Amino acid sequence: MENFEEIQALWDQQGPVKPPKKAEELIQKAQSHLKTLRSGQIATISILVAAFGILLVYLIYAIAQGGSKLGLGLGIMMGVLLLRSLVEWISMRRLRAIKPDRSLEVFSSEMAAFYRWRQRIHYWLIPTLFGLYIIGFSMLLPLFKTYLSPGMYRYVLISGFGSLLILVFVILNAVRQETRLIKHLIQFQDGH
Repeated sequence: MENFEEIQALWDQQGPVKPPKKAEELIQKAQSHLKTLRSGQIATISILVAAFGILLVYLIYAIAQGGSKLGLGLGIMMGVLLLRSLVEWISMRRLRAIKPDRSLEVFSSEMAAFYRWRQRIHYWLIPTLFGLYIIGFSMLLPLFKTYLSPGMYRYVLISGFGSLLILVFVILNAVRQETRLIKHLIQFQDGH
């Protein structure tokens, strides 16, 4: 009987059961990765809204100067930026709904659904919107050629398409990083 009482006393001295360190570390790591994703989305939305604002100011200025022919090209470009901002905002809302402190199975399932959503955005929507943006920019080129000096027109042409080319590489890099991060979050179910 004495052994039982000793065991009972030891049992009673135990503190509350804490989750294993590994689980806590996984949750912290998941929260850190989610924070990184959210920060990236906020930065993307900020850049898109700033670009929209610049185009809007330019459109207002151009219309005030009698340049109503710019409307369609700039309208397409602005529409693309607004749509892309809206999609990022929706993605940000969907990501906020995912909580890393749920069971690993639920968390991984939600992250997998988010990953499929982002894949559709990255591999279908972004290229389509980028193409429309290029069409809108290209519609402005004849007007630029008419109203700008040859040197300034070449500058707009080279810097415009050069910026778009650089933007392609920036977008591809961001997509790869985000995809890697989301895949890593999905793999938490396996305990990696």
